[in-house]
Amino acid sequence: MRLLAFILVTIVLSPLLVIGTAIYMFRVLAVLMPKGIDGTAYEPYTARLFMHDLGTRPDPVASRLAPHLTVTAAPVWSMFSAPFRWATRLTGYVPTLFTFPPARPLKVMSVMALRTEFFDRTLNDARTHVQQVVVLGAGWDTRAYDEHWSDLKFFEVDGPPTQQEKRAALADAGVDASHVTFVPVDFNETSWLNAITGAGFDPTLPTYVLWEGVSMYLDEAVVHDTLQAIAGFAPGSVIAFDYLPKELFTSKGLYGLVGKYIKFGIRIFYRTQFKLLFPGASNSRGEIESILARDRLELGEHELLIYEEKYPIYGFVLAAVR
Repeated sequence: MRLLAFILVTIVLSPLLVIGTAIYMFRVLAVLMPKGIDGTAYEPYTARLFMHDLGTRPDPVASRLAPHLTVTAAPVWSMFSAPFRWATRLTGYVPTLFTFPPARPLKVMSVMALRTEFFDRTLNDARTHVQQVVVLGAGWDTRAYDEHWSDLKFFEVDGPPTQQEKRAALADAGVDASHVTFVPVDFNETSWLNAITGAGFDPTLPTYVLWEGVSMYLDEAVVHDTLQAIAGFAPGSVIAFDYLPKELFTSKGLYGLVGKYIKFGIRIFYRTQFKLLFPGASNSRGEIESILARDRLELGEHELLIYEEKYPIYGFVLAAVR
């Protein structure tokens, strides 16, 4: 009954969602991307904004940043989220997409919540034995400004245009970023490791590397280069990353067709494409171990979100320096 009421309220308020979505898309394509900022960075950010607004995962810094970022500045976010906020407040129902922590057994719609939970948990577990955190491709990630982890030294690495906008938004929102070292890197021209070392990073100290939503857009050689660089960090260092299984885009039948549609949509809308290395079959743990061993890392955790127990949708890896 609550679900039905939620749907009805959402339908009534859907004109706001349609207008907000249209402005959102226009800003991504016509304003954000010409600046050299990757629009995909908004996907996890807006998901966490929804979780915050619906009361499932508080993220006050993400909420404070929203009015100061190009795509979510007024009136976009208020219109974009209003149907869901009001529908949840009036009915008490929270969509699976924004339920946090994700309910078990997991559903495909839980992927963003599962992704958020994985990085939250592994960072929280690592905080007892690491002294530094490197966020590769930081985008609008706000974990560095969360009181749970703000005692750690953070290095946020991303392209110069992205960092310029984020730093301006943090300043405008009055968010303390004094414990964060921003390292602007053009990944096509500069070694990110050289850049963070030059900015004060100490590879002899145990480090947690957060690599969220990035590996699936990189060439295989770049992925291996990144993993091999992290293998040179101090013992006790770990890297947490997510990936899209290659089977999603190479399989035949409806499953593979859906993957190809997703790949086409990403290429058309964000003008980027997936480049896949990691497997997602049920017996893929051994293959993941071999890939990591080649790069001198040891597999700690490997989790797959699998649809109907046979269709891999999303993967998560935690690896340690041997």
